[in-house]
Amino acid sequence: MNINYTTSTVDSIHYKRLICGRTDDTAKLLGYIVSGLSVAIFGERRIGKTSLLYLIRDIINGSINVYQSELIDESLKNAIQNLEAKASNCIAAYLTLHDLNNVESKDFLQLTCHKIQNDTQLFSSNQGIVYPQHNSLVKTFEYINNILLRNSLQLVILIDEIELLLEMSNSQQLFRNLRGIIQSCTQIVFVLAGAEYWHKQIKDKTSPLVNNIQVFYLKSPARFAIENYLVKIPLQQYFVSTGKNAGTNTDIFVQTVIDWTGCKPYYTQAACQVLTELDIYTRNQQLAKGWQDLVVKDIEDSVEISLNNFYDNENLDVFSKQILILLANKSGLTVKQISNQLGCSSKIIWDRVDDLESLYKIRKQGSEYYIIGELIENWGRKTQDIPKTVNKWFQRLKWITITCLLLLAPYLYFYTHPPLDRFTCKFTGGEVVVQMPKSLEQNETGKAKIRASNTGKAKIKSLLITIQSTTINYQKEETNQIKIEPLNRGETKFVDMSFASHRSEQTNIFKSSISISKDNNQSNTCSFEILARIIPVKRYWGIVNFLLVTTSGVLARKDLFNLVSTTLPNLLGIEKKDQTIVVLKDDED
Repeated sequence: MNINYTTSTVDSIHYKRLICGRTDDTAKLLGYIVSGLSVAIFGERRIGKTSLLYLIRDIINGSINVYQSELIDESLKNAIQNLEAKASNCIAAYLTLHDLNNVESKDFLQLTCHKIQNDTQLFSSNQGIVYPQHNSLVKTFEYINNILLRNSLQLVILIDEIELLLEMSNSQQLFRNLRGIIQSCTQIVFVLAGAEYWHKQIKDKTSPLVNNIQVFYLKSPARFAIENYLVKIPLQQYFVSTGKNAGTNTDIFVQTVIDWTGCKPYYTQAACQVLTELDIYTRNQQLAKGWQDLVVKDIEDSVEISLNNFYDNENLDVFSKQILILLANKSGLTVKQISNQLGCSSKIIWDRVDDLESLYKIRKQGSEYYIIGELIENWGRKTQDIPKTVNKWFQRLKWITITCLLLLAPYLYFYTHPPLDRFTCKFTGGEVVVQMPKSLEQNETGKAKIRASNTGKAKIKSLLITIQSTTINYQKEETNQIKIEPLNRGETKFVDMSFASHRSEQTNIFKSSISISKDNNQSNTCSFEILARIIPVKRYWGIVNFLLVTTSGVLARKDLFNLVSTTLPNLLGIEKKDQTIVVLKDDED
C-alpha cells in the first residue's frame, strides 16, 4: 500500500494510520490512566503529542478498529487488542484548546462537555442522564463523576495545547479548580499535553497541579518503527510502483532521513514527502549529483516555520535560545564550554540544558551536547548568528568596573557632603562653638552655625565674635563679626554666618581664627583648620553621579536584561500572557 506523507496533523484515518513507534508510550500512558493518575505530557512542538492523544482516545473508545488494519506500524497494530483490554472500563474525550472561541472559564466548560458528549455519548436522555446545566466547573464534574460511579466507568479527558489555559488572566484559579476535581472526582482522569511553558509551570512548581499529576516526557518514537515502517518500506513500495530508483539501494535514503530528522516524525514525513515528489534522478536513473542539497532545500521550504520556532520560541528564555543557537554553530560542547562561551554560571547552563534535553531538543553524548536532527542543526547554523564569545576575565573586569562605578556614586555624595565638625573656643564665663563642614573645596559656599553660651555666674552685657580667614570669607550682614547682647546666665544663642571659600595658595587646609570680645574687653583668640578637598566636584556631583550610574547601566545592560527577563517573572509570580483579557468566575474552592 503506497503512503501519502503529510505534515498536517489532522484527526483523520489518512493521518493516524501513519503513527509509528508509539507502542511503548501508549502502553505506559494507559498504565497511568487505568491507575487513576492524571498526567502532564511534555514535549517539544511537532514531536507527536497530538498524535498520541488521538491514539489513546481511539484505543479507549474502540474507534481505532476502523483503521487498525491500515496502521503501518506492525508492532502497534498487533498490540491494539491488549491495549484496548487494559482500558476496557474507560471512555475518553479529546479536545484541543484551539477550538475555544474565547479563552474564558465558561467556554472551556462548554467545550469540554460538548467533547465528552461527542466522543462518549455519556449524556443520554433515554437513560435519564441529562446534559449538565451547571455553570460551575467543579459542580459539573461532580455531576459527571456521579454518573460514572453509577455506571462503573472512568472518564479520560485528553486536553491538547494546555498552554492556552495558562494565558488566562485568572488561570491559577482555573487550575486550582482542576486540582480540586482531580482530588475529589475519582472516576475522572486528565491528560494535559503542552510544550515548554507547560513544562516550566510544573518544573518550577508554580502550577496548582504540582503533586497531583504524573509527569510524562514524550520524545522521538522508537527508531526501528520510524526507520522501517515510516521510511524504508513505504519508500521501497513507492520506488517500485513508479519505476524510479533503479539500481539504487533504498538504505541510502533511510540512513540520510534518520540523520536529518533524528526520528522526529514531523520532519521525517516532510523529508519522505520531498523524496517522493522531487525528481532527483538523471536520465539514466542515477541519483543526481548533490541530490541531498536539493532535497534539504525543499524540506526547509516546507517546514520553515517550525524550524524557526525551534530557535525563536516565545516560551524559551534567553539562555535556552542562546544554548540552542550555540550548539547549532558549535556542536559537541560541554556545560563548562557553553558557560564560558555565554559568560554565565554553570548552574544556569545545567538547569537550561536539563530542560532542553527533557524536551528532546538536544541530546547528551558523554559530557557533550548536540542538537537532535541534522536538518534542525544546519538550519540554526545558516540562520542564527553564533553568540559572541565572552572572555571570562573581561567579564570579571567589566563587573569589577561596574561595581566600582556603583560604589563610587554614593561615595561621591558623602565626599562632597561631609558631616559637620565642631570647633570650640572658650573664654571666661562662656564658650563659642562654630560648626563647619569637615572638608571644603574651592569656591564652596554654605552656612556656618555659631553657638554662644554663657556658662558663668554673671550676665554678659555684650559679646563680639569675629571670624577671620585669608581663604574663607565669613559674612553676617556684610561683616565678619557677630554681636550678641545681652547673654544672660545659662543662656545659649544661635546665629548663622555665610561663608565662601576662595583658597588661592596651594595648601591642603583652610585656616580660620575666632576672636572673642566680652563686654568690650578682649577675652580669647582661637584658630581652627578645615581639610581642603583636592578635587572640586560638589557643584557637579549630581551630574557626575548620573553619569556613573548610567555608564554602569550601559555596561551591564545585556546581562541585566537576561537576568531580569528570566528571574523577575518567577520572583513576582507573573505568568506569561498574551493580550487577551479574561475574567474567570468559578468556584473558589
